[in-house]
Amino acid sequence: FARASRFRGLYEFGFARGFGCLAMFACCISKDEQQDLIPPPPAAGDRVTLEGQAEKSDAEKSKVFSFTVQKTGGKDLLGMDVKHKKGLYLVVSKIFDDGAVKRANGMVPEDERLQETDIILEINGVKGDDNAMVEECKKSSRLEMQIKRILPS
Repeated sequence: FARASRFRGLYEFGFARGFGCLAMFACCISKDEQQDLIPPPPAAGDRVTLEGQAEKSDAEKSKVFSFTVQKTGGKDLLGMDVKHKKGLYLVVSKIFDDGAVKRANGMVPEDERLQETDIILEINGVKGDDNAMVEECKKSSRLEMQIKRILPS
């Protein structure tokens, strides 16, 4: 019973002090065996969560691509709704069945079509100002957009 209490005390001490389970085994296994228990360090650009799991960087979880929309005239509508985010960019919230965006989607490969939840980073060189990007959409008939899509994990 005394041995079990001491072991339990080490176990509790190790976790209470943040040493994890390796503190318990330090006297019982060789350094080589200890190294087998330590996970490899995360790769450059990875983020480590509190649980110690490496997460892929944003660059690996998203795709950035160009998307071009050509409006046919002054009364031609873009055919999408956007949400303003942080004053820096726009997020596509709705694509309508008619309008320039729908036509442009029909002319590009499926994985490069504008979709709801896509992030519009830039329009005709205008970036970092959501209101200025909207104004660019109103005044220009040709829109060159930089789109960021968050990829499923």
